[in-house]
Amino acid sequence: MKFEVDEKLILNNPNAGFDTEVIFRGLSNGNPFVFDPKTGNQFETKEEFLKKTTSILYPNVKVKLVGEDGNIFSICGRVTKALRFGGARKEELDKFFDEIMDSNSYDQALQVVMRWVKVN
Repeated sequence: MKFEVDEKLILNNPNAGFDTEVIFRGLSNGNPFVFDPKTGNQFETKEEFLKKTTSILYPNVKVKLVGEDGNIFSICGRVTKALRFGGARKEELDKFFDEIMDSNSYDQALQVVMRWVKVN
């Protein structure tokens, strides 16, 4: 199947405060989808992409980042503790930690944190 790039999008992620670059492509049969090059995930519509990438997984869990130790392992520890108190299961905590460890940069790790919990 041949893929053709229709347009490049820069979408603002309101929950995380960063821009996300995605590529909107069309399949050879004309069915569009959105491809996120950072994660490799594909979505059928722009709306589906925005819903899945801008919603916080645990919006009731809040973690303070400002004025705290900025070391990513310290942040990870605070988030893990908050998630545990927020009712996250061990499998979810492991998934969070794996996503942090798979991050290619400090900024990407912070994006993972902001996708999992509400930060202030």
